[in-house]
Amino acid sequence: MRHEDELKLQAYLDEELSGRKSRAVADWLAKDQDAQALLVELQNTSAVLEGNEPLVPTPDSREFYWSKIQREIRRLETAPETGTLPFFTWLKRKYWVPVGALAILILLAFGSTQLFDWSGLPPYPHITRQVESPSEEMGSMTFRSEADRVTIVWLYDRIPEITTDTE
Repeated sequence: MRHEDELKLQAYLDEELSGRKSRAVADWLAKDQDAQALLVELQNTSAVLEGNEPLVPTPDSREFYWSKIQREIRRLETAPETGTLPFFTWLKRKYWVPVGALAILILLAFGSTQLFDWSGLPPYPHITRQVESPSEEMGSMTFRSEADRVTIVWLYDRIPEITTDTE
């Protein structure tokens, strides 16, 4: 069964249909067993809900209660629309967060330059890597080619240099 047909049955049960549409649904119910079963199920559900619905007493009479709601709706409908915000208020609301975030970033950048000594770092750390040799008798030379993506470290014996320096 289509959803539209289910909605028609619900409207028929709630007596929301016009006379012609109500007769058309009644004729359809006489012919369709599934529609009859759904109508019985909807009637049972409606009876259970109506029987178990709690009654909430109001301190006012029914007419006065609904007239208060109606007056409030009319008041809200006729309330004057708020005008546009003043320029500085709009500017403050729109740009307060980005300007505050930028100020925090500037303070962090300034603070990091004052708190950390950056002068000891090599200018290009990916180019000027150093290799330490635990032995004074060993020396090393490094060649790095970024184009070929290769680094060559040449280790050599420094003993001939040491002996020639002392002589």
